[in-house]
Amino acid sequence: LADRAANRVFRFSFAGQARGSWPAAHHPTAMFDAPCCVRVGADGTVYVADQDFTRIHRLSPTGELRGAITLGRG
Repeated sequence: LADRAANRVFRFSFAGQARGSWPAAHHPTAMFDAPCCVRVGADGTVYVADQDFTRIHRLSPTGELRGAITLGRG
């Protein structure tokens, strides 16, 4: 679940229990500025589209930053 106002992404179990959120204090490079879409790949990789930073973050299922793709404005 993306929370644009708080610049955070929350994780939940299939039963609806909160499982954590990103960015965590130990991942300062995974900061968001208006996260707007979240998708999960078949392997559990989490993709977060960030509107204001114009990039897509790629996170492991445990929240480790695996990279980011910066997109142009156009």
